[in-house]
Amino acid sequence: MPSLRKKSQNNRGKKNSTKAIDWAQRDERNRNLGLAGEELVIKYEKQQLISKGLPELVNQVEHVALDNPSAGYDIKSFDEHGVQKYIEVKTTESSKRTAFFISRNEVDVSRQLGDQFWIYRVYALNKKNGKANFYPLNGSVEDHFELEPESYKAYPK
Repeated sequence: MPSLRKKSQNNRGKKNSTKAIDWAQRDERNRNLGLAGEELVIKYEKQQLISKGLPELVNQVEHVALDNPSAGYDIKSFDEHGVQKYIEVKTTESSKRTAFFISRNEVDVSRQLGDQFWIYRVYALNKKNGKANFYPLNGSVEDHFELEPESYKAYPK
């Protein structure tokens, strides 16, 4: 598999070092990390519905991202009143303060869905024992995070 080499220069005037980046491997790792976080959230949501006396809704919790990755959220679940909620899961093995990437579509969907939109920030994920911490935030992404543009879509001239 082809890989690109990234050259970096430190500020001490040493020679450039070369580090191979396997983009496919990095992408696969990120997908697996995201999937692990989503699976933990689904399990949590089902447990919450049972504990709130809504077991009839457990089978309606849906992992939307598997069939429709452009939906703008990962999971459809329900709150304690049986109202649908749409959850975008952002997972890291690092700390809760770690920045994450979010698509323009996800931000737009968070605006459109308002109070029905949730971000579940899963952090300190330990894939060996299947445990993590998380915090949920309700409403538009822009209400809770500073957004910084990171990429552009380029069209040939």
